[in-house]
Amino acid sequence: MSSYSSNLSGVSERSDSGNGEDVSAIRRSAESLETLGYHYHMQNQFEDSRNMYQQAKEQFKKIGDRQGAGNCLERLGNYYNMADQYEDAKDMYQQAKEQFEEIGDRQGAGRQGVVECLQTLARMCNWGSQYSEAKDLYQQAREQFEKIGDRREAAECLRIRGLLCQSGKEYGDARDMLQQAKSYFEEVGDGERPAECLET
Repeated sequence: MSSYSSNLSGVSERSDSGNGEDVSAIRRSAESLETLGYHYHMQNQFEDSRNMYQQAKEQFKKIGDRQGAGNCLERLGNYYNMADQYEDAKDMYQQAKEQFEEIGDRQGAGRQGVVECLQTLARMCNWGSQYSEAKDLYQQAREQFEKIGDRREAAECLRIRGLLCQSGKEYGDARDMLQQAKSYFEEVGDGERPAECLET
């Protein structure tokens, strides 16, 4: 593997353990564990799925593969979320976001991973009545969507943030955000969504 493609994937050429273990072998093992985790999940064997993702995450981290580790952490977050273990889920999503942030602009999937984690964390805070934190996370997600040119998702973040402001009686901010969301939806030709931004 060239140093250029290694930098793109966020993977170091040597394992972090420093004991000369073969990186390719560790990566193959990690990918196999991740695949097994997916198959167990599809068969509703969720504990086995969690165990596979946990092992895969450790293998990916061992070789410095932040993309692989982030993917596994995100899937572990999904597991804990589904099991109603919300604090554990939030912790996994936060760790996944940090892994993806380390990749940054070197790989499109890194930024996509960041914004997916931000959206999920924002929804969880909203459902948990942590409205101030939810607003902050939706703002961060909106900024990330704008950076990758996804105006539709940026508009949705604005719309939800506007509704949160509205429920918190921050009417001026709510009006501004809903108007901006309406403009975004109109720009991307999303027919029915602008009307939703006019509801009070």
